Amino acid sequence: MADSDNQVGASAAKREQRVFDEHGGEYVLGAKLAKGGQGTVIRIKGNPHQLIKVSNEPEGHPKTRAWQTQLDRVRYLPIEDCGLPVAMPLAMIKKPRPGYVMELMDGLVPLEQLMLEFDKAMQEGRELEGFVSTGGLSRRLALLGRLARVLASLHALGIAHGDLSPKNVFVSNSHAHSQVWLIDADNLTYAVRDSSLQIYTPDYGAPELIRGDAGISTYTDIWSF
Repeated sequence: MADSDNQVGASAAKREQRVFDEHGGEYVLGAKLAKGGQGTVIRIKGNPHQLIKVSNEPEGHPKTRAWQTQLDRVRYLPIEDCGLPVAMPLAMIKKPRPGYVMELMDGLVPLEQLMLEFDKAMQEGRELEGFVSTGGLSRRLALLGRLARVLASLHALGIAHGDLSPKNVFVSNSHAHSQVWLIDADNLTYAVRDSSLQIYTPDYGAPELIRGDAGISTYTDIWSF
């Protein structure tokens, strides 16, 4: 029986995916939260205060190299100095593929999760119940108002978020609060009109991004909002 238990334990440990940062820190990966064009956002087992985003491509891939260059620029933006609720890179993941660690307040969930809950309720014919259970009108206005203020503060610095979507907006899980945090900070850029970055989430990308006429800007953020 003991040998069987040891085998099960060893098998479970083998299945756990681990990544390592630039300081030698080790993280056990948990559930995947979102996957974008550049990387995948993943929870850390035993750590509700941080998330990890790892590249979809291996080290050395042209897309990964461009992403790493962008991350180097992002780390020096004055986001934390201004106290903005944007989950910035805390440490760079080096193995087995590039990425970064970001901080996130506990008790937050992706805005997308609340939207999916309401969509499910509508499909089941429980529109009113679903609307109320996800916070009703007052909560929606409070969250949107808070998001608008955060976005305005970011734009006042001449910085665009670049990929505003329900997957990248985290909000308070409790209806008693209306905290808003932005993740996916690797798209942050100072460029207002001439950015070459053309990252967007389907259904939330501005027309000029989709057509390839322009890059990320504060204007494309506003369209996404």
